[in-house]
Amino acid sequence: MQGRGPVPHPQEACERVRTDRGDAAQLARLLRSGDLTAVYVPSIADEAVRDLARAREASIGVLKDAKLRLKSFLLRDGLHHSGRATWNEAHLRYLAKVVCPTPAQQVVFQESLRAVSEQTERVRRLGPITKAGNGHARRALVEAAWAYRYPAKVSVHLQQRIERCPKPIQDISWKAQVRLCKRYRRMVARGKNPNIVVTAIAREMLAFLWAIARKVPIGD
Repeated sequence: MQGRGPVPHPQEACERVRTDRGDAAQLARLLRSGDLTAVYVPSIADEAVRDLARAREASIGVLKDAKLRLKSFLLRDGLHHSGRATWNEAHLRYLAKVVCPTPAQQVVFQESLRAVSEQTERVRRLGPITKAGNGHARRALVEAAWAYRYPAKVSVHLQQRIERCPKPIQDISWKAQVRLCKRYRRMVARGKNPNIVVTAIAREMLAFLWAIARKVPIGD
């Protein structure tokens, strides 16, 4: 007769039973031993920004769906764009000249095109970036990276904002602005696609953000 194996220790069996009392006692032991790491509790302002980011991501999803519907409609009717359908200026000029076989189809096409145009107005300055990590953070980085297409300078409005920041953050931010603005112009001058340039700028921004986090930890 085959054996059943070792009998678990009574304490081991009890540890597998989760209760609020047991969890509280475990947390108390970990806190006393210093094994717990403090976390940042989001404020109302933090949650507001998160809500805004979620709303923006939802708008991006609506835009993608609108583009897909329009593209599918054109494919069904054999209205193929000879160039790359990347919604660039050439593609938009092609769409402006599309004439459908019937008036009913033309109405559908115009409504679909209007939906894309209206949603595009709500969502601007986006570029591709690696899919790893948090999607909200990626989009925020890309949005910020577009600002480096302008020359490095500190406007009156920006000066009022950075005056409330510690001196180390001000120094790092100016260093980032000078370097990234210069890099943007250099890459564009070499013929790089602006979206690719912005993606590269967004990646390098992470290094400066990491430097700020190490220099001035949260809560200081």
